[in-house]
Formats: sequence, C-alpha cells, structure tokens
Amino acid sequence: MIDGLRTAKEHARNVANGKSWIKRSKHQDGLAIDFAAYVNGKITYQPAPYYEIAYAFFTCSEEMNIPIIWGGNWRAKDLMHIELKGKVKM
Repeated sequence: MIDGLRTAKEHARNVANGKSWIKRSKHQDGLAIDFAAYVNGKITYQPAPYYEIAYAFFTCSEEMNIPIIWGGNWRAKDLMHIELKGKVKM
C-alpha cells in the first residue's frame, strides 16, 4: 500500500496539487487505499500489472462479499486506487 487514511489537510493539498478533484475522499474515512505494483524490485507505472492486481482484489472482494470500486474503471483512470463500494457500516 502506498497511501491509506488521509487527513482533511492532506486531501486539501492533493486538490490544490491537482491530484484530486473531489470535495471529500473515501481516503478521509479510511475506506480507500492507493497501491503500487512492484516489478523487478521497483514500482512500475505501466498499466498491465495494475489490471492483474485489480483482478486479485475483485476475486477476494467477491469471495468475501465486500463490494469494491477500482479507479481503473473510471473515465479518468486511477489504476492505483481501490475503495469500498457504497456506504459502509463500521
């Protein structure tokens, strides 16, 4: 995992830097993570490994009956992002 829970201040900084464009992130509620793909001992930003990782997340999500959303399915792709779907009771 690269990033998980974020404070309001951290989120505001991401919006200011153009890394986010939404008012409130699920990261602020601990319901989202950003992850990285490691290939040959280093992070890669090539898309292929992220599709494989997302497939693994979706497989586990279905087995555990915990719905998720992957940023790779968004119009503005965020291949490194996974979040819990809908409202989650904690």
